[in-house]
Amino acid sequence: HSKINYELKSSVRRQNEYSEEILFKKFDAQFYKELRGKSIFEKLAIMQHHEYYSRLLDITENPLVALYFACKGNQDAIGIVYKFTPEISEVLFENDDEIKILSALAILKQENKNKLFHLVTNGVCESSNFIFGSLKQIEKNEINAILKSANVIVRDDFNLSRILYPRIVQPNSSLERIKRQGGLFI
Repeated sequence: HSKINYELKSSVRRQNEYSEEILFKKFDAQFYKELRGKSIFEKLAIMQHHEYYSRLLDITENPLVALYFACKGNQDAIGIVYKFTPEISEVLFENDDEIKILSALAILKQENKNKLFHLVTNGVCESSNFIFGSLKQIEKNEINAILKSANVIVRDDFNLSRILYPRIVQPNSSLERIKRQGGLFI
């Protein structure tokens, strides 16, 4: 970050004007031709690349790139570089199930996000040890109905607790800038 007092929050979490779902739909409509056939995660990566509000945070594997962005355009402030430790830096890929689910949150209505979070943290999963296949069919149907609009299907062996925490994602992106910068996303 270019200012030491910035919080590690995505741009969509720093703004209050629009819902994430509306921001995503506006971007998707504006760049419909270019985004056709792309996954939700790819669209989010492109949003982030174009400096639109998104749920992603840019990070890099290259400390020189990190230092550049900590100093960029801010001569009067002190920047900061964060180092992620191996315990929290398991790198996933955009085709991993939990990334598909976390990306899908961008297009869900807030009430559906809240309902999914409740089901995973306080609801049905509490008694099932978080394994999707161990849920009752009515509970599976409820979760699948929420994720249906994002075309996400949850495997029976999937541990739903995997979606409760931020994840580091290696994009499959064709964006040259992301490749040059050793770019990853949280």
